[in-house]
Amino acid sequence: AKPDANSLYQDMPFTPVQSLVGGALLGGAAHTNAIVCGRVTGISGILEGLLHRAPDWRWRALFVAGLAGGGAGMGAIAPEKMPVYDAGLPRGAAAAFLVGLGSALGNGCTSGHGVCGLARFSPRSLAHVAIFMGAGMGTAKLSGTASALQHSDAGDADITAPTAPTAEPVWMAPAPPSRRDWGLIAASVAVGCVATALVVVGVRRPALARAQCVAKGASPTAVMVETQKASYIAAHGTALLTGATFASGLVLAGMTDPLKVASFLDVGQDYWDPSLALVMVGAIGVAAPGFARLRAWKAVGKGPLLPGEKNVVPDPSWKVDTRLATGALLFGAGWGLQGICPGPAIAQLGAHPTEALPLVFVAAMLAGMGVAGPVARILRLA
Repeated sequence: AKPDANSLYQDMPFTPVQSLVGGALLGGAAHTNAIVCGRVTGISGILEGLLHRAPDWRWRALFVAGLAGGGAGMGAIAPEKMPVYDAGLPRGAAAAFLVGLGSALGNGCTSGHGVCGLARFSPRSLAHVAIFMGAGMGTAKLSGTASALQHSDAGDADITAPTAPTAEPVWMAPAPPSRRDWGLIAASVAVGCVATALVVVGVRRPALARAQCVAKGASPTAVMVETQKASYIAAHGTALLTGATFASGLVLAGMTDPLKVASFLDVGQDYWDPSLALVMVGAIGVAAPGFARLRAWKAVGKGPLLPGEKNVVPDPSWKVDTRLATGALLFGAGWGLQGICPGPAIAQLGAHPTEALPLVFVAAMLAGMGVAGPVARILRLA
């Protein structure tokens, strides 16, 4: 007789509500960054720009601070949602290096290509997602990622490994949220709502500052300076707030639990959990209208909501080259090996700043990003 999946795999249930709401928060952060500042919320791109000290590094640093701070806050509220599975530092470092190198070569990761790229209906991003998903699934299966994580030291997490195989793969029955789950959902949504309200206040500040200067009879130069100052503060505040929102979405959706990610990628196992597919559905559904609005504004010569900010979101592209495919393969392999990608890595580091694995993972990931240029030249990637 087929065993009861919910009793065998009670620690890794199918969580459609948390996945959809968490995905919506990720999409909300991407939507906000797009229409307010004209940016793509691609975590690997943000980190790479920060690593190479891009001219706009300040807002990138604030976004990462919000992401790490949000991870710390959510980790304090729900530590069980952010377990650290140490399947060995060499495995973690290798996975992180591949994630960093692959995301830099492919110009994106699960957020840049997966959420923002698909929300822009970019064929290039669709190809990237298809390749890294295939690579991630193949790596998770061949390397036994789920099994390695289940048998690792998971700290306070109580992980129950499957005790008996089933005759065929089982799709987990949807698990209704518990009272504690509803509390976490409410807390995550509250973070998103408060952040959005503060962003709205910030968006209105430049116009208010301009009106106040004009009312005082200030010179045109003074009016411009005050308007730019208010816009600058609002843009950087938006980065911090959307970073925190993104972290709350990651934790709620289960993206910060490597075993949950591995249980999705390893589709051939009898405890397959489709939750992460719904994360993408929620994220793309909320992000897509923002990118559509930004594209419509661009068509009539209008920029983002904040004055002085430029629309740097690329148009959908059909360019699928060797560099993109190589990056997607490497990124997918690293993701499948450990179940962690750039955004969750930063959130995990915020929640566990003294744990060895998060520190090693982020360091190795940044190292991979740092050598992407030389690797591309050696391999003669376009």
